[in-house]
Amino acid sequence: MMTAEYRTYTLSGPLFWLLCDRPSERTRLQYHLKTGDYFGVLATALGFVEEAFEEKEDSIIPSRELLLLRDLKKDAQYLHKEYRICEK
Repeated sequence: MMTAEYRTYTLSGPLFWLLCDRPSERTRLQYHLKTGDYFGVLATALGFVEEAFEEKEDSIIPSRELLLLRDLKKDAQYLHKEYRICEK
């Protein structure tokens, strides 16, 4: 017969984090809006997608989608530097 040893743990913090592996999309979005880094996070995410596209790029001339992605990333960087989002 096997016996198991159980330890006692004290959990602090909201029960939500215990029941969920990661914050909901809305919670994550609200966090980035509150801290003022939403546009920075968006630009970084677009940069990761851009890198993935560049690895798959066969031609020397970038595709229209890659050019669009680069423009969106530049826009997000500009918005991060110059603006902040305010609730209506």
